[in-house]
Amino acid sequence: MAKLVVRRTKALIGLAAASMVLAACGGSDDSSDGASDAGSEASSAGVAEAKKLVEGYRQDPTALTLPALTAKVPAGVKVTVISCKLPECLSAEPTYEEAAKALDWDLTITRSDLTPEAVSAAWTQALSDKPQSIISYSLVPDEVIKPQMEQADEEGINVILASTPLNVGDQGVDATVNASKVWAAGTATLTDWAIADSNGKAKAVVLYDGAYPLHVAAFEGAKARVEKLCPSCEIEGLKVQVTQVGKQIPGQVVSYLQKNPDITYVLSTQSAFVLGVGPAIKAAGLSAKVGTSWAQPTDLKAIKDGTQAAAVTLESLTGVWRMMDVAARFAGSGSAPAELLDPDSKVQVFDESNIDSADLENLWTVPDLAKTFTGAWSAAS
Repeated sequence: MAKLVVRRTKALIGLAAASMVLAACGGSDDSSDGASDAGSEASSAGVAEAKKLVEGYRQDPTALTLPALTAKVPAGVKVTVISCKLPECLSAEPTYEEAAKALDWDLTITRSDLTPEAVSAAWTQALSDKPQSIISYSLVPDEVIKPQMEQADEEGINVILASTPLNVGDQGVDATVNASKVWAAGTATLTDWAIADSNGKAKAVVLYDGAYPLHVAAFEGAKARVEKLCPSCEIEGLKVQVTQVGKQIPGQVVSYLQKNPDITYVLSTQSAFVLGVGPAIKAAGLSAKVGTSWAQPTDLKAIKDGTQAAAVTLESLTGVWRMMDVAARFAGSGSAPAELLDPDSKVQVFDESNIDSADLENLWTVPDLAKTFTGAWSAAS
């Protein structure tokens, strides 16, 4: 029988954040008529491309295809998941349990506070449990847990990280899911939506935590889309902190918008940052549209309720299955295909045009998700 243990870790000291707010502007200063005409044509073509892309993003995703396993997956394998207390972490835990049950594995989930001390303690505890694999989100700058990760590498414990700026091979990382390129792609998709929705007139601010390279990568992804598709659009960054989720962030955003009334879009690198932001903007009599990457069911409900305008869904639950799949392949044959060690993510955009087709109760995912992975595991037995 699969076994589940859930732990919680705490620490007293808050997470230090970087002090610099990154910002960018995509306007052109060239005043010549020829350059202006060329810029207008480029912007028009970019907006048309954004609209075409967004229309594709609105479509339902197709099921995954997986390479066959080359060896039987053993039962009774010990796996530790280092999770957190944010909605993005908590909503994934039942999927870890479902996957572990299908594999007949012993699963331990540790919920860590978002402080260096707590995450470090969670990793130390995980190492003491001697699992075959440690699966973890990048909850703090990865330098904080470098000693534990290197110890895992020395002891032959597989390290599989989600939402990390690290690459496979860095600090003993064996595989990544939803790493920097996926975060950048998610925010870029959201920016495409803002460009299309505004017909090339978007003035956006992106919420991100500057202390996390992953969030910075997501912000850079948004800036890159503006530079490519909409030189007439403008994009700035507003630094927030993960420790302020559901607390100071709504007021911080409202204050920013009051000082910058020309901002028409508030875009976020992750769902937690927009908790309460839409209602706060509405209560303040402001009209900026809110959208987020890594959307949760709460974001889809907010679109339905009219307090949010857009949501980009990515492979949150699929990422869980992907990580458990890589762990299964490591347990069976000791390796996994390169395409599974740092995969891309499917994506879907929801706004008022297709929100009626959205599942407002369950976390978004691709079709036949459990069947795809459990079928692959069973086929190898």
